[in-house]
Amino acid sequence: IFNFCFMESVLSRWYSGQWAPSAEVWVTASKPKYLLRLQNNFTVCGEKDGMVRILDDSTANLLVYQQIHQGQITGLVSISHPLKFITCGIDGFVKFCELVPSKKEIKITTLFSDNGSPISSIASNDHSVVFGTQNGKIFFINLEKLTFDTDTLENLEESNENLFETFEFSQKCPSVVIHSIISNNFISCCDTTSCVYIWDLKTKELIINNQIESKKIVQMMFGGNSLSNQLFLGSDDGKIFSININNDLVKENPDTAILPNIFLDTKKTNLISFQIFSTSIATLTGLPHNKLQFWSLDPSKRFDDRILATRELDTWGNGLVMISHLTSNGRELLIIGCSQGMVTIWDVFSRINIYKLDGHHDPVISIVTDDWVVVSSGSDKTVRVWRFLDRYTIEDALQQEKAIKDMVNDLKEKGNNEMKASHYQNAIDFYSEAIKLDPSNPILYSNRALGYFRCKEYQRSIVDCKIALPLSQKEKNDLLSSKILCRHGKCLLAISKYQESIDCFTQSLQLDQTNNDSQNGKNDALQMIRFSEAQLLGYNAIKNKNGVLAFQSFENCLLIAKLIDKLSDINSD
Repeated sequence: IFNFCFMESVLSRWYSGQWAPSAEVWVTASKPKYLLRLQNNFTVCGEKDGMVRILDDSTANLLVYQQIHQGQITGLVSISHPLKFITCGIDGFVKFCELVPSKKEIKITTLFSDNGSPISSIASNDHSVVFGTQNGKIFFINLEKLTFDTDTLENLEESNENLFETFEFSQKCPSVVIHSIISNNFISCCDTTSCVYIWDLKTKELIINNQIESKKIVQMMFGGNSLSNQLFLGSDDGKIFSININNDLVKENPDTAILPNIFLDTKKTNLISFQIFSTSIATLTGLPHNKLQFWSLDPSKRFDDRILATRELDTWGNGLVMISHLTSNGRELLIIGCSQGMVTIWDVFSRINIYKLDGHHDPVISIVTDDWVVVSSGSDKTVRVWRFLDRYTIEDALQQEKAIKDMVNDLKEKGNNEMKASHYQNAIDFYSEAIKLDPSNPILYSNRALGYFRCKEYQRSIVDCKIALPLSQKEKNDLLSSKILCRHGKCLLAISKYQESIDCFTQSLQLDQTNNDSQNGKNDALQMIRFSEAQLLGYNAIKNKNGVLAFQSFENCLLIAKLIDKLSDINSD
């Protein structure tokens, strides 16, 4: 019974599977803040006491529990090898680890130490690793030089003199490095004073050294696809800054190219996190707002016009703590952990919550994903693995269709109620939210057009009418098309485009001869044409000093104005 085109759209984006209940649960000695997924179903947990647990998802067993650092682990990163990873800790060491499943152990090699200065951030790609220290230094290691065997080498740092290169901040008082990220072309980091540094990975040249006007940077991220040459920084005051890191552009315009721009302003304090997708960006703000918002990536639009959807999350208590994303079979999902122990999964396309995974008894503190699994850790000292089962059912697609349809109907009903109460702007907001979920629904555009008309925003109303009409015609809904044409005609009448309005009213009556609004509107437009002609005749009579004709012409204007109830709009001049 559903609209075929809309159903086809939903089916094309629906997931070939379901989330299973949490089948694997591990209890840890502390609250693991750092999680890492290795290939072959292994999950790495870094704990506060320097211990590392490796969990085998396939057998639901604890495979390894081993001391790596003396003190808290401050980061875990993966490299291209399926069983190798790198850790860093508050003890100032960076260590290369290799899981040996057959022996149920981790082989450890020291990559680096900085005389006990804690490692405060770390990042990696397939070929390199970058890490920052609390005394304000940045170190870079080229992993392609790692031509060694951990069975024979005990200390990699001593055996490879040129293994790493060192970058130091050009500051008189170096500050703690709080974020480090790396792409195929650039290294970037920032410190507690919101200074941002970017190096060209090939030339090792510092190309950007900039201060961000923010108290604190909470997250850094390189853009993808068309935004690959931009660095994004989220600040605690709700702004997301962007810096263009096209090296050629920086060299040509050194004074302007590196200036940070405000890419997005959520106008909320306490930005927790953000995530960039292929066509949108999601932001998560905590108390007192607790909102998840989806935004267009188009920087040419005003901030308010870029909002695609807003989801109020205030029912979840003390806010949200983690944001991540998962791409499964080409479909984008947003993963959020909340303070009540729930992990929620959002469909980026429809921007609705499709799953709620209940498991932790206390706030979620970390999430890691791969193509088929979501792993979460909580303050309840548990680690839970949520599997993506490989099965497809048409019922799931229909359930998703019904969920979207119910949401659209609810928003439309709220909009209708606001219209009846003469709260036109509120009605427009509800219709706009519904349109984001169902952009092919002509009724929503028609209703919003009426709201804009009542607010005297005639041009916006005309735009909605022009969108709604072909959608209605596609559905062969003549009554709705007649109503849309009537609303379009009224807007044209209001902005004095009388002949165009007559055309709209005429087309409306051709579809529905009983449409009294269109008939009245057409009559008003004809009278307004007569009014304009009589008014022009009167002005010309005055100009030619023909008082009798001028009097007769303006008397006709008054008679016509009374007929169309426009007397109050006549200029006394």
